[in-house]
Amino acid sequence: MRPDLSFLRKNIFMQELDDAAEKAFYAALIGMHSHTVAANFLAHRLQRRAGLQFQVTKQVSDDLEASDFGAGSRFQDLPFPAPSIEFYFEDPDLPTIIMAQFHQPILERHFPWLEFPATYKPVLCIAMQDREGCDFAVKFAYEVELEGFLSCGLEQWDDTSEMLLTALSRREKDAFMHMARLAFKVLAFASIPRYKPQPLQRSQMRFGGKPGVCGRPKRPALHVIYLPKIVPVKPPSQATAAKHTFKGRRGHIHWYNADCFVHRRGTWDWLQPVADPATGKYPQRPKVKVRMP
Repeated sequence: MRPDLSFLRKNIFMQELDDAAEKAFYAALIGMHSHTVAANFLAHRLQRRAGLQFQVTKQVSDDLEASDFGAGSRFQDLPFPAPSIEFYFEDPDLPTIIMAQFHQPILERHFPWLEFPATYKPVLCIAMQDREGCDFAVKFAYEVELEGFLSCGLEQWDDTSEMLLTALSRREKDAFMHMARLAFKVLAFASIPRYKPQPLQRSQMRFGGKPGVCGRPKRPALHVIYLPKIVPVKPPSQATAAKHTFKGRRGHIHWYNADCFVHRRGTWDWLQPVADPATGKYPQRPKVKVRMP
């Protein structure tokens, strides 16, 4: 079930600054120990310099929300076509998020004034913005199993070295987990050859994600879209109708990693969800309770 996302902003404001002002602003944030805002600021700056935009159609986002990751998939297995990606969803109820790779070579290339500790580890930063213009970001390392992280939620990672989590409210945590799941699914979906995103020109953008809207940079954009495949649903036989009523199925995003997959190893695949014929709705994701040792 989709959490409350109404407090998040549809168009993220990205202020235009020169190099000197950028460096001074970041130093001021670090001096005030505003590490969350500083991470969000760096994500915005990286998006302006080397970012890519994914515009996701509503049909794709609806189907991916009704899909789940398989076991064994990791963050580092997700393909990143650019150092920073802005996910703009054509669904008016879904906010925009930025996912940036904070790798030292990438940051040094675009921000040569940054200083790194000797023990620096690459992290993935997801930045969002609420309707009042307040920024918040979550950073976490790559050495985490994707399905385990997304199933357990943020609370299981607050006190570990993998999760660099700032103080978020319950509503912000739920919103982050939902949008993080969806963004990861979009990345896996877009890497499948038959669902390859199509280049999108500014004249083709009929939504609010155009360059220049809320300071959005003029960066390349890709349209995440697909031609829906009709999945026939066979009616149950009379002998089994009472016991085996079909109520739909959730989609499944699978990462082929076993040695037996000679030709498909190291690739993603997706089994589309099927709605309940009686209600027209997708089944809900089952809740997972994790018992602490």
